[in-house]
Amino acid sequence: EESPMNLGIFFDAVTVAGDAELLARAKREFVGLMTGESVALAHFARAIDLFPGPGGMLSTIMATVGREEPIDIKKSGTFPIVHGIRSLAIEKGVTEASTAERVTKIAETGLFDEAFGRELSEALGYFMELRLKSQLRAHLSGSMEGESLLRPSDLTALDRDLLRDALRVVKRFREIVRNHFKLGMF
Repeated sequence: EESPMNLGIFFDAVTVAGDAELLARAKREFVGLMTGESVALAHFARAIDLFPGPGGMLSTIMATVGREEPIDIKKSGTFPIVHGIRSLAIEKGVTEASTAERVTKIAETGLFDEAFGRELSEALGYFMELRLKSQLRAHLSGSMEGESLLRPSDLTALDRDLLRDALRVVKRFREIVRNHFKLGMF
């Protein structure tokens, strides 16, 4: 069960010391091994569904300011984008380490259009901003427990609108990945 995550960690690695060509060559070999391995890629991509999204909250996130059900920003937003893009990058041979750069390269392949690629990158940036704020709040409170949890009631109306839109982008992207890798067969 940990294999997809370990492969993902390897694929996201960047060289900080030593011969950078060794890592680049290992990544090229990895991509070469995965070329044409549609079942292995589908199993790898399937991890986007490890964590469910916020469920019915998406449609009702603006319904009430007092909503207290927390959303795990990492599991509901950041992870599906990062891992879905990572899966597509491996399939397409895109070896850039940055998710934003991968999104651009994958959009160039025509899997989704550039406008959706921008929406995806913006949603990821927004989730990262929300998570950073949540982590800072947790740090200041002295407890890192629940550091990626966000309560919609803590957001301004504008931020709730942005969150709703970003979650819709994730939902659409998950469907793209599910359809592309035919994850409904598992």
